[in-house]
Amino acid sequence: MAPFQSTCYCFLDSIFILVKDGEKFPEIGQHLGEMSDELAEFGEGAYIRKFASVGAKSHFCEIVNRAGQVFTTSKAKGITLTNKAKTLVNFQSVVGLIRDQNEPIAVPQEKFLIKDLAVHTEQSTKQFKIVYDKRSLISTNTLPFGY
Repeated sequence: MAPFQSTCYCFLDSIFILVKDGEKFPEIGQHLGEMSDELAEFGEGAYIRKFASVGAKSHFCEIVNRAGQVFTTSKAKGITLTNKAKTLVNFQSVVGLIRDQNEPIAVPQEKFLIKDLAVHTEQSTKQFKIVYDKRSLISTNTLPFGY
């Protein structure tokens, strides 16, 4: 499989690639500029079963370890993923945004401010939505503009 065909997602310092049984796995390192294995914390043999992304730096994964336990990871650009926010913005809700073209998700956010030597909190709401503005969304796939 050619490298570009096995790339599922990439942005600046992140890349998700598909490596099938028997294919060479990229070299992993500990230094600047080297690849790291984000699945290492889930143990040897862990793999991403499902992946969804609604834009740069916003991706969600279902990970299965060797024992069959399922974990989810969440990255949502611009959203602080508190426990309350995770109930709204999670793998299932993101799949709904993509497949069903659901409305944006209103996510409550809390900001801490220092004013007159005192700490205050400010409540706000952010809209979490599909933000593919550099690619064409065709069904559940994307292509660079011009294709």
